[in-house]
Amino acid sequence: MLARVPKLYPDLVNFGSVNLIIGLLNLDNSDIAIDAVTLLHDLTDADVIEDNNELVQVLVDALIENNVVDCLYQTFRG
Repeated sequence: MLARVPKLYPDLVNFGSVNLIIGLLNLDNSDIAIDAVTLLHDLTDADVIEDNNELVQVLVDALIENNVVDCLYQTFRG
């Protein structure tokens, strides 16, 4: 599971995976959108952040730059 290997977070960002994850939030299939939310939760879990703050910050910055908050709002708004 990727959340267990935060040292790969910069690669996740560099390979454009953040855009793919955010794109999953916009799908009509709610099961996939829920899985994407679960993935985001796992990647930004408090325990992961506590032990790997600098690595997680790279991911969080990319999520913010790609408007993850707006996408989450649209996903839950329906």
